[in-house]
Amino acid sequence: MNQYLLTVFGSIPLDAPEEFYDGEAVVNGQNISLDLNLEGPSIAPERLDGVRRMLGSLPEQDACNRQWMEEALADGEEDTIRMYIDHHLELAGAEPEDADPLAAPDSRDAHFIRRLQLVRVGFYPDSDEGYTLFDYSIDPALTDYLIVVRVDAYGELEYLALES
Repeated sequence: MNQYLLTVFGSIPLDAPEEFYDGEAVVNGQNISLDLNLEGPSIAPERLDGVRRMLGSLPEQDACNRQWMEEALADGEEDTIRMYIDHHLELAGAEPEDADPLAAPDSRDAHFIRRLQLVRVGFYPDSDEGYTLFDYSIDPALTDYLIVVRVDAYGELEYLALES
């Protein structure tokens, strides 16, 4: 039986993989959970090559994801990040307009994005598109809401979403 070795997930039988594998990694000093989700009775090694590439570039992809979040706030076309920030500022007892008057809203928002914790990365290489989900939280102990960044097999942004 052909096997594919992914350091985090172990040896994966290409002809009879399990549906779910899990693991952990440290990205930028934080522990994050990882999961690999497979759908079919077999998996092509090329699909797992994309997972291997992404595993090797998690810190760089995290930086790209945060840049996309900042750009989404700056262009005003994407309200996912704005809703997340405003919701959590309200939970903390501060209205968005009550923030530090010396801090420009864009610097406050950038600070908020820097404080987001990457808590999970889910790989879905078996889907037609082959994609990865990055889940971010301001504090998983305080909120169930997540900002989800979906990237394609090449690390290009597909969309941002708010989930709970």
